Amino acid sequence: LGFAIDGSNGIRDPQGLHGQTLGVRVHTVTAAAGAVRNLATCVERCHLDIGDFVINAYAAGLSCLVEDELDLGVTVIDMGGGVTSIAVFYEGALVWSDSVPIGGRHITGDIARGLSTPVAHAERLKTLHGSCLPSPTDEQEMISAPRVGETDESQVNSLPKSFLVSIIGPRVEETFELVRERLDSTRLAGLGGRRVVLTGGASQLPGVRELAGQILDKQARMGRPTQLSGLAEATCGPAFATCAGLLAFAVDDRGEARPRPVRDSEPTDGMINRLGGWFRENF
Repeated sequence: LGFAIDGSNGIRDPQGLHGQTLGVRVHTVTAAAGAVRNLATCVERCHLDIGDFVINAYAAGLSCLVEDELDLGVTVIDMGGGVTSIAVFYEGALVWSDSVPIGGRHITGDIARGLSTPVAHAERLKTLHGSCLPSPTDEQEMISAPRVGETDESQVNSLPKSFLVSIIGPRVEETFELVRERLDSTRLAGLGGRRVVLTGGASQLPGVRELAGQILDKQARMGRPTQLSGLAEATCGPAFATCAGLLAFAVDDRGEARPRPVRDSEPTDGMINRLGGWFRENF
């Protein structure tokens, strides 16, 4: 989070400064060992190595937050497929993080069960017609949903859009209420001020921004990966904020790849070779 030299706090970069005692404030993020190992196994089966681990909301913040938000305080809510991650930034650093085990897949599951329709079609209905807030035209607009297990294309359910909205709205409300409970449970949440940035695929549902502002009592905006240039139009939305943040995290201030950290499971001779290389480069 920052450094201290001879008791003076608030130092972001101590390089070039003189003093007797150097201190550092760190923020530790814990995760279930089984989940981390499963992710590592999945990546390794693709014949790739993991350079480092980064939590979703922190990576999303790296790509979509502006400098003033990082300094004054902001809360990033990354609404992913299975988990909604929360991160509070203050004075340019991550000061608090948490997660809620609800995401976009839970909304899709609610639609599939409520309409008795296949999951793939429930996802399509959510994307094309989904909304969190009702509108006056919902009763007149009709949507079609095929029935689970039916092979006859004529066997479809025709229902008003308002029924779909009545399924999506409560689930999104529940998500933000759980986020509010997590924020209220820590004193560090106040450092995030009254600013909320929404990222993730589920945040693209119409009405999510307004609903977040009402439930959290904060100013909400959509977070897009603006800190990374050259992205295609199809990949510059909130759903790709975490991916863009991972790219930003993978390089240092000079635009070069960060050195791969040494892990406890790696052989000792590899660690010794890397240490010898570091000494040769710097001395």
